[in-house]
Amino acid sequence: MIHVTALLLDLSNIIGGFLLGAVLLADVPHAGDWVRRGAAVLARFTLGVGIIALMVGGFYLIMHVVSGPHVFHFELVAIGVGVALLRDQLFPRLADTRVVTTRSSPTTTSGAGPAGSLFAPTRATARDASAAGPAVPAGGALLSPSSG
Repeated sequence: MIHVTALLLDLSNIIGGFLLGAVLLADVPHAGDWVRRGAAVLARFTLGVGIIALMVGGFYLIMHVVSGPHVFHFELVAIGVGVALLRDQLFPRLADTRVVTTRSSPTTTSGAGPAGSLFAPTRATARDASAAGPAVPAGGALLSPSSG
């Protein structure tokens, strides 16, 4: 039983990581086409991969917290992948929001310097940011149901 769940943990991390990274990998020269095709095929299984990642990652996290030897990073990655893939289902209020970075003045009051305001995103609803285009769901445009 443990070997099957370990295989599920590894596969959910690999497939989920590919699905989450497919948006960025699609822009790689000479590789974008096969990444788009692979992501389109695997996007049908996003819900299943997310649920398996959460279940198996949580199982191993509980098992290793209770009986040791220690918590491995694979469990935490699987839980993060599961939450990222299931973001729209887990947090339906955030499904119609997106992160919009503002280009405000580079001065900050916290003393963090110009980089503090450069990388500080602000949340805006899709209705408020109508000039920025349509909202993109978690996983990007490749994984949205309307693009298939």
